[in-house]
Amino acid sequence: MKRVIKYSRISGSIILLIILALPFLMSGCWTSKQEKQLLEAKPFFESSRAYFREGRPGKAKSEILIALEKYPQFVEAHIFYQFLRAGEITAAELINEYDRLLKQNQSDPKFHFLYGRLLGELEKQEAVYTRALELDEESPWGFFGLGWVAFKRSEYDKSAEYFKKCIELTPDNPLFHNDLGGVYFFMGMFDDAIAELTVARELNPLFPVAYSNLATAYYQRGDFDMSVEMLEEYLHLAPAARDYAEIHRKLVQLRGK
Repeated sequence: MKRVIKYSRISGSIILLIILALPFLMSGCWTSKQEKQLLEAKPFFESSRAYFREGRPGKAKSEILIALEKYPQFVEAHIFYQFLRAGEITAAELINEYDRLLKQNQSDPKFHFLYGRLLGELEKQEAVYTRALELDEESPWGFFGLGWVAFKRSEYDKSAEYFKKCIELTPDNPLFHNDLGGVYFFMGMFDDAIAELTVARELNPLFPVAYSNLATAYYQRGDFDMSVEMLEEYLHLAPAARDYAEIHRKLVQLRGK
């Protein structure tokens, strides 16, 4: 009898351990699933941006839709999709589209961010981003949204702190480094701006905005040769950019200095 009782206790302990470990096992599987989805989606995201840089927005849209189908929570892909759709439909229609997505994903802070960035009033944006952080106090996108709210209010110190928090949570996202560099630029901290923008460029060498921002920062620091180099890289990466003619004109002027 004692052996049976002892065996039952051991079995019970094993079952208890399995029950306690199950959430961690499930969490690990979910993370792996998301990572797999992201890996599958990234090539289509990159090809979408490449097509857009080449002046082929229709093909860019087709590719970004595939990226979102493979990984529906791909925030950067949603941001680019919103950019593409903004040229096709009204702002109200785009907001309604993401309002529907938000209602389908109420517990996901990413969709609160994606909805909030389309709103016109800063107070409404701030409320949505705050809600994202209530859902996940370490949501980089919640902090990113609040960083933009602070920036638009010219609260640059506060904006920089929010963007630094984004980088602390997700150090390999070039968008976060680019925007922190932009805030530093407006604060007159040109060396710090160049440092952050350089990180953004290194993390994604095909990120045209980082090059144009670096060109501006180098120009303000008086480093005209580096400014020219960054503008040349920008025009090389984005031959169909909407501001191509303007940037080319600036490049000609700088070469004449």
